[in-house]
Amino acid sequence: MENSMLFTIVIPFHNREKYLPDTLHSVLGQTYRPLRLVLVDNNSTDSSQAVCRAFIEKHSAPDFEITLTSEPQPGASAARNRGLGLVRTPYVYFFDSDDRMSADFLSDAAALLQSNTRQTAEKTDIIASTTRILYPGGKLRTRTPRPALSPTTQILTGMLSTQSMIIRTEFLREAGGWRTDLKRWNDWELGLRLLLRQPGMITLTPKAYHAILAHPDSITGKDFKSNTDDLLYAIRAVETQVSGHPALCDAVAARRLILSGHLHHEGATEAANRIRREVMRQHPGLKWKFFAAWCRYPRRAAWKVYQILFKGSCQSR
Repeated sequence: MENSMLFTIVIPFHNREKYLPDTLHSVLGQTYRPLRLVLVDNNSTDSSQAVCRAFIEKHSAPDFEITLTSEPQPGASAARNRGLGLVRTPYVYFFDSDDRMSADFLSDAAALLQSNTRQTAEKTDIIASTTRILYPGGKLRTRTPRPALSPTTQILTGMLSTQSMIIRTEFLREAGGWRTDLKRWNDWELGLRLLLRQPGMITLTPKAYHAILAHPDSITGKDFKSNTDDLLYAIRAVETQVSGHPALCDAVAARRLILSGHLHHEGATEAANRIRREVMRQHPGLKWKFFAAWCRYPRRAAWKVYQILFKGSCQSR
């Protein structure tokens, strides 16, 4: 059975007893079989493990294998790496423990993958998909990966996020897995690191999948200002990766300005101004002044404005 399996889903969790039942049943509802699910407990103190054990006892089957393990090192990235170590299928997909997966997601991904395999001998390293974020009150926002997504676009937008990437297992392992020192924007950093390796990538379009819940308990946090230090740490990590590539360094500087705009909007003016001044000392030109002002006030589609202002730079990578 293992030889015929394409996908393993890895779900880390920490104190998610309220959300896990819906998440697990959405995975159970996948129309694609056979399927393997790895659940990683990350130091839960509530009944999350009991929820998982009950689910395993009731729903484990030859074509739906479920493994429950644990990772004592705090953080979703450490838990994901623990799950990655147990993956034996060609592809791995990471999902969060408070979201709901679309039933036809893996069936559609398998069909696209098999179609692509017939057309080209190149390996498919990433299957990218459009996802939907569900906000309190029922508002949905669609996140669409751009075709032939470039490192520059990933830096500016973070469109390759956790739920939008099915990754070839060995490709991810060769890239080093998830960085455990990043508390925020770890999928942003991972998406960039994978793109810098020039992967073979196909995209599921135009349909949007999943209900990714935006709520105060979300792993990504409820705002920017309470996560400023962790976000800047992630930006510095990316700066180290792209040093020596001027166009990518400029895109990281633009990402700093985009963050400063969010902080200004949330009332964290001191932090916002400090970031903006640091960027402007290194980029004093008129285009940068215009972009900094745009990030601070209109803010909408700042990444598009950057690509228009610095078109030549963006096309170089």
